[in-house]
Amino acid sequence: MRKRIFRYFGGLLKRQEQWLNEMAAKGYRLAGTTRFFYDFEPCEPSEYEYRVEFAAGMAYQDRLEYREFLHSLGYRTFWKNVSLNISFGKAKFRPWANGTGNLQYRRGVTAKSF
Repeated sequence: MRKRIFRYFGGLLKRQEQWLNEMAAKGYRLAGTTRFFYDFEPCEPSEYEYRVEFAAGMAYQDRLEYREFLHSLGYRTFWKNVSLNISFGKAKFRPWANGTGNLQYRRGVTAKSF
């Protein structure tokens, strides 16, 4: 039976990794993710081990190539959005973008901020 859990870590990647490994030790493997939810399926306790890596600093194409590399080694990957996409009128603030922040305008123009 699948299990869906609401969880938000606010960018605390080590805590997220620790929690996923605790769930695996209890007999639940990660089956999917959304912005705030994690879907799990039953498995043998401690059958899976998880690592969480922040890849938003990579270019999109580099992330795709890195994902393909991991798949070629037999790893399964999940994308997890940590940005809440805070919007102010026509601008969107992405706190997890390059540096301390990134301000993106709806017209597709991107400008560094702060």
